[in-house]
Amino acid sequence: MNVPRATLSAKRDQFPNFMLKLSYSASPDHQGLANAPFPVDLGVVGYRVCFTNPKHKTRLLRVKNLRDLQAYNFGVGSGWAEIDIYKANQLKHVESPLYTSLFTMLANDRFSLFCRGANEVLSEFNNNRNVANFSFNKSFALHYTLPRFFYSSAANTAALERVNIGLRRAYKDGSLIALWQEHYQESLDFANLPARRIIKIKNPALKNFNTDLEQFFYDPFSTSLNSINATSNNTKENRY
Repeated sequence: MNVPRATLSAKRDQFPNFMLKLSYSASPDHQGLANAPFPVDLGVVGYRVCFTNPKHKTRLLRVKNLRDLQAYNFGVGSGWAEIDIYKANQLKHVESPLYTSLFTMLANDRFSLFCRGANEVLSEFNNNRNVANFSFNKSFALHYTLPRFFYSSAANTAALERVNIGLRRAYKDGSLIALWQEHYQESLDFANLPARRIIKIKNPALKNFNTDLEQFFYDPFSTSLNSINATSNNTKENRY
């Protein structure tokens, strides 16, 4: 199912204990849903690195800030949280209902940038590296707060509570972090966020977001990368 259809199935409580992972949003699109309040990916997907057409490679080296990014078109899937984020930051975008089509559209220069979570980019790069007119930008990354949660029907309270308790226990005993690193660390090493210029942009969907959950967020500038939620000793002024 694509995101809109899966969301509708959850709202209707169509299947027993049906859950899906969605980015947090206070928008009406999430009415009828509730979440297990633990950020499943530890906020890592908010760090975005971009695929591009090689014709833009040299020009992209000059991108320093949000204003520079506003000169480009971004590819995005229908129903993705990025649509509202791009609109709020006055970034032009082109939508596709099919995720796989976005790679072909990029190669055909239908848009200039297709930005993906730093935790998921390696597999996508390997799957498309032989596609003509497909390359990977290494000079900058976007960052916006984009926590993702397991969502279900608002009536499915017991299952959501069990999931929340389980995630927090797994985080506390270290098994969640071990699993997180098993699946994401290789891609994060490939993305090499500390070597990039990080361009901070706003997420308009964070109304009423519980900022206490940010204690669980991944910080690529941490002095101890093995401690996912360690506080960085670097100043934020040097990052953005």
